[in-house]
Amino acid sequence: MLVIAWDDVGYGTTECFGGPVRTPTTSRIADLGVRYSNFHTTALCSPTRPHSAPPPGPRC
Repeated sequence: MLVIAWDDVGYGTTECFGGPVRTPTTSRIADLGVRYSNFHTTALCSPTRPHSAPPPGPRC
């Protein structure tokens, strides 16, 4: 399973969803996989960021 999380990108931004920004690799992956087009988001992108950052190192 491959999950790609883009931060601060609108649904219609990339070309695989009809947008103006060319994303050939993402379009190729979307053509070979499953596109989710019925989903819900929030105006805050902050919940995505902690999950993509590495955990903090040991505290001394």
